[in-house]
Amino acid sequence: MNARQIFILVVAGGAFAVAGYFVGQWLGSQQKSAPEEAQSAPTMPETLPAFTLYNLDGEAVTTEDLKGKTLFINFWATWCKPCRKEIPLLTEMQEKYSGDGLEIVGIAIDNKEAVTKFLESLGGVNYPVLLGKKELDAIDTANEMGVDLIGLPISVTVAADGRMLDIHTGEVHREDAEKLIQDALAAGKAEAVASN
Repeated sequence: MNARQIFILVVAGGAFAVAGYFVGQWLGSQQKSAPEEAQSAPTMPETLPAFTLYNLDGEAVTTEDLKGKTLFINFWATWCKPCRKEIPLLTEMQEKYSGDGLEIVGIAIDNKEAVTKFLESLGGVNYPVLLGKKELDAIDTANEMGVDLIGLPISVTVAADGRMLDIHTGEVHREDAEKLIQDALAAGKAEAVASN
């Protein structure tokens, strides 16, 4: 092996060593950032954050419009089978507890045409269904409530005084719905008694 070949091998080896170092640094930073990202997942705030979404008639609905009501906010989509399955139960819960101050609010992570068509096929619902001007608006609203949209449906309960109480991930079954709603109604009554 002549001097020229030895020089080429040394330069190539050095280049590979430098490249390996930087790849190792990059991989290490990727591994470190994964836990940091997990830590940056949304957390549930103490009170319901302000939002503006739109009903199916295109009218703005804000947190001010919902003030003083016990809320069961349900994030859903027409393409989500468990979401579609729980809507009749939510309609029943709205009928049962509306006299106690409950307001179920559906927030669709979907487009208006699909939502309108689906709800018409059900004969409608007895609670407001809201959308963003863009699907991302509803996703942003979920994130502000501390909802990590890893799947749908997700339901959030809020006491009448605006305190965030619970985030329920997955389809809500009758016993879950009853407990979440009754706990939220009781939390609002307890706060009202304490403030008097």
